[in-house]
Amino acid sequence: MSSTEPTAAHLAIGRDAARLLGEFSPIILSNRAPLTPTTDGRLVPGAGGLVKALTSLASATGATWVSAARTDAERELANAGAPISSDNESDHPFPIVFAPTDPEAYQLHYSVISNPLIWFAHHYLWNIALEPVIDRG
Repeated sequence: MSSTEPTAAHLAIGRDAARLLGEFSPIILSNRAPLTPTTDGRLVPGAGGLVKALTSLASATGATWVSAARTDAERELANAGAPISSDNESDHPFPIVFAPTDPEAYQLHYSVISNPLIWFAHHYLWNIALEPVIDRG
């Protein structure tokens, strides 16, 4: 952990979150984790806009970040049962937990529902009143 003092933005996020959440601590659930284990055992920053956007919140509040175990390395961490720390990514570490996933179920979730359906709907790429047609009729 770095000895760097918190920035004004970091303090403001923490203050606002404490006011809104009271005694509760946030839990962030996402597909990707803020850190991704590599095959040689290192942890590298995760990809994606959600990771970048929510890392500050997690750091400022000490939130627990739970992500799907998508790779063999992430499944190993999930099976170990203990959280890892973001301390090599953030001056204000927070716990990261990998949730075990069945590879086949994950593939169906990611390739059938999330990317082809939810992602397009979330980004307003369809005329939602008319598309998508997902029934068999």
